[in-house]
Amino acid sequence: MGEFNARRESRQLIAALERLLRHSFRANNDCRIIIDETGTRMTAILPPCGHEKLSAIIAELKKPREYEPPAPPAAKPKFLNEKFVCNFAKQDVRALARQISMRAKISIGFDFENVPTENREAALALGETITEDALLEFAAAAGLGEVIVEENRSAWILGREQNARLIDRTGKLPWQRAVVRSYYIEPAVEQFGVNMIFDEIRAAAPADWGGSCPVAIYHEPTGRLIVLHDEHAQNIIGRVIDERMRILQPERRTE
Repeated sequence: MGEFNARRESRQLIAALERLLRHSFRANNDCRIIIDETGTRMTAILPPCGHEKLSAIIAELKKPREYEPPAPPAAKPKFLNEKFVCNFAKQDVRALARQISMRAKISIGFDFENVPTENREAALALGETITEDALLEFAAAAGLGEVIVEENRSAWILGREQNARLIDRTGKLPWQRAVVRSYYIEPAVEQFGVNMIFDEIRAAAPADWGGSCPVAIYHEPTGRLIVLHDEHAQNIIGRVIDERMRILQPERRTE
């Protein structure tokens, strides 16, 4: 298909950018993106956050047409391997979280509204265990989802269907905390179809994908999937894409 060329693809490019930046366009009728007739100069009327994301999108579109595996995961915080005795009778999961917090000397946060009614009381009888296993078992007992840990001895546990429209623990809305990443997936699209890949990433990172943010599009001229989502979700999406690309590149498989 050739290298990325703004002039040749200007109309398609503008349409793609407007979809990616739909939060700005929905919030302000004066937003505009224009490419001049030479195809070499772009003019954008956007709020500051929109300009920042536009610059990041253009930088991603200019990347080479080659797949880059995600960076290896960062080393786990050392406190996750600390041991303690985790035996607690059935009780309100908020009280149970406090018990674990005191015993493991960590901070645990979760939204009680995300706990299913049938899971609002739970017990844990793990005996001596490491902190990581205790957190995972607590999340399962409370009907919650992924556990996000931080170096400052804290953990945040997401709901299984975390509502991305809500302000998260950082106090920022989805658009504010969204980062731009792209994934070269042209070989996977040819093999599996773009709809299958979209279905997989939406299932792996549940959110209000029909709203203003998060948003993802496949930009065919560059063979790149462009995604605006928060850092945590991007890491999940990166792993999903990598699994698909590994199928097409068996030499990258590790035993």
